[in-house]
Amino acid sequence: MFKRTNVKILGIVENMTSFTSDDGIEHFIFGKDGGKNIASKFNVELLGQIPIDINLRKNSDEGLPFVDQLKIIKFQSCS
Repeated sequence: MFKRTNVKILGIVENMTSFTSDDGIEHFIFGKDGGKNIASKFNVELLGQIPIDINLRKNSDEGLPFVDQLKIIKFQSCS
């Protein structure tokens, strides 16, 4: 779609990349390297990968604003 409308893609940010369970194991429930593969396909930079945060999900279910409840929002660097 962006190619047809001549909109330049600056890069890819992959959302819901993985999640880390309570035992510290990282799980890629939607597969691995999807953002990297798309970035490579379109010859653009992979800007970042945002993991699933279980606390964000829990707080959202309770109607609590995540900015008030989470101490750290972890962003994984792709560099």
